[in-house]
Amino acid sequence: MLSTERHSKILELINEYGKVTVEDLSRRFNVSAVTIRNDLEILHRNGLLRRIHGGAVRKDFSPLDLPIYEKQKMHVREKERIGKRAAELVSDGETIIVDSGTTTQFFAKHLVEKKNLTVITHALNIAYELAPYPQIEVIMPGGVLRSNSYSLVGTQAEEFIKLFHVQKFFLGVDGFDIQFGLTTQNVQEAKLNHLMAQNAEEVIVLCDSSKFEHRGFVKILDPTEVHRIITDSNVPEEIRLWASKNKIELIIA
Repeated sequence: MLSTERHSKILELINEYGKVTVEDLSRRFNVSAVTIRNDLEILHRNGLLRRIHGGAVRKDFSPLDLPIYEKQKMHVREKERIGKRAAELVSDGETIIVDSGTTTQFFAKHLVEKKNLTVITHALNIAYELAPYPQIEVIMPGGVLRSNSYSLVGTQAEEFIKLFHVQKFFLGVDGFDIQFGLTTQNVQEAKLNHLMAQNAEEVIVLCDSSKFEHRGFVKILDPTEVHRIITDSNVPEEIRLWASKNKIELIIA
C-alpha cells in the first residue's frame, strides 16, 4: 500500500472513531510503528489530525470530555492490568477511598476476594461492582449526580468526606502533567478529590499512559503530593525519571 493510500485510510478511521493508536494502525497495515509515527506526524503537520502520546485524535476530539460509557471502551487491556495490580496493594480489613472513573472500576472488580474491607466511594459504577459482596462494606455520600461520570459531587459530598480518615485513596485522573499537576474536567469533582487526598495516609494514582502530558480543566493535586503511580509500560521516559527523582513509586502493570 502506498503511503498516500495509508494516510487516507488513517483519516477515515480517525474520522469514524475519533482516536487511533500507533499499535493498532501498525497491526492493521502490517507496517512498523516507526512508519505509523511518521505518517501521523505528516498528517499532524498538515493540520489533518492532532498527535497525542501513542497515537492521534481528530482535531475536534477531546477524550477527556467523553461520558463514562465511552471511556470504558478505551485502553481496556491497560486498565485491566492496572486495576489488578492496584488491588494487590489492598489488605483485608482496610478502609479505602475509591475515586470515580473507568480505571478505578477495573480496580473495584479485583477487590471482591478481600475480607472485611470498607470502601468509601462517590461513584455509582464502583458501588455497583461491589454491592453483591457482603464482606465489603460500601459507604456513599449524598450529592448531585454527574451524568458524565456517574459520580456524586457538591457540598453534601464534600462535608461527608471530611468525616473520614483512611489508609489509602485510589485516584483516577483525566490528565497528569508534571509541571501543572493532576487534573480532571469538573471543578466539583476536583474539589472532592482534593479533600479525599487530604484525608488519606497514601494517595495512589491509577493512570494509563495516555493521560501523561495532558492537562484537564482543573487541578486536583500537585504531582509531588502522590505516593504511588500505577501505569502501563508505555509510560514516557520523562515520567520515569521524574518519579525516581521525587521518590515516588512508579509501578508498571
